[in-house]
Amino acid sequence: MQIAYLGIVFLIIIGILALGRPLYQAILGGLAATVLFFQIPPLEIIRRTSLVITQWSSLSVLLSLYMITFLQRILESRNFLVNHHCF
Repeated sequence: MQIAYLGIVFLIIIGILALGRPLYQAILGGLAATVLFFQIPPLEIIRRTSLVITQWSSLSVLLSLYMITFLQRILESRNFLVNHHCF
């Protein structure tokens, strides 16, 4: 059943992105669905969030993802990164 829940969470994220919403909104929608499906208590959410902020191993991954996104937007704005669709 947990695999099905993860599949639904993935589909929610894809669906929100398909509606043209920003990535952060899609991720927040996925997080909300995860909390509901897996019945994660509020205190556990706070504890896990604090671990991401305070542990360098988690924080470095988060910062790397933000840096990649930031650089991608810079390259796209200067037309150095072009998206070619192959159909």
